[in-house]
Amino acid sequence: MKLNLGSGSNYLEGYVNVDPQYGKKAEVKKDACAYLVGLNENTVDEILCEHLLEHLTPDKAEGMIGHCYRVLKPGGVIFAECPDLDSIAHAYTREQYLDITDAPISFNDFLKGIFGAPGGVSVGQGHVWGYSRKTLNALLKRAGFETIYIPDRKEYRWDPDLSVRIKGIKCST
Repeated sequence: MKLNLGSGSNYLEGYVNVDPQYGKKAEVKKDACAYLVGLNENTVDEILCEHLLEHLTPDKAEGMIGHCYRVLKPGGVIFAECPDLDSIAHAYTREQYLDITDAPISFNDFLKGIFGAPGGVSVGQGHVWGYSRKTLNALLKRAGFETIYIPDRKEYRWDPDLSVRIKGIKCST
């Protein structure tokens, strides 16, 4: 079984798409953590958690990642992606010293990366926490995952210059 948690508008064939938002296509209309609680241990092969964690408080995100670890089979993987707070801040501060036509990120994009897109989603609209490669890696490691940073730009769902994507692997022992 493969899960797409917080699927939103990113409906994927071959996955159980989980999203509580009204009007979004998903097989499961539930909060991701509430759905995971009901699953048995070691029953899931893969979990996508793309642009969901930043909508959760740190304690809720840690609890959800813990449930992801519990339900994944040994050797199972999680792909976690979210805005990269370090990259967003760096890109915005660079803008202050460049000609506006060369700006790597606008003030509106900076705000969207930090706080979320106004009206972008109906549930958990704003971002409530920010992660960097280091803090996202630490979150997955605390749950027990071996983690690997994914630098391949083709695998990112959002702008790879402003996002971080990590693959977590559940140890097989």
